[in-house]
Amino acid sequence: MRYPLRGGTLLIGGWAWVLITGVLLQWWVIPATPWHAGYGLLAGGDWVMFHEQALQLAESIEREGWSAWVLRYEGQAPASLAAAFYVLSGIKEPWVLLPISGMLYAVALVAAVSIGQTLGVKDNMTWLIIVPFIFPSSLLSRP
Repeated sequence: MRYPLRGGTLLIGGWAWVLITGVLLQWWVIPATPWHAGYGLLAGGDWVMFHEQALQLAESIEREGWSAWVLRYEGQAPASLAAAFYVLSGIKEPWVLLPISGMLYAVALVAAVSIGQTLGVKDNMTWLIIVPFIFPSSLLSRP
């Protein structure tokens, strides 16, 4: 491969970035703010609802068995997947999902760099593709 940023480096680096920043944010930074909704989550987002639904479904699974699990609990697949991870890990905290989130994030990073390089982005300009992944909030549109 002729590119300085190889897929394996980006994959491991992206995964580690999510794990490290996720733990720092959920365990120390967010709980120290007035916007803390509990469990290391920021108030005001749909993730709080997903977590509450996941806790309900996880309790049902533990009480009734895996037959209680549904793919779209109350119409929300994220809550169902979180509940499955909560039950499998025995930990009912959102940070247990960080390794999965990190892998998805890392694969997206590798794909974005690969697409950019295929389209002809010069090696020394690849960092422009990576910047939004370092600061994902830069991709959000603002009213």
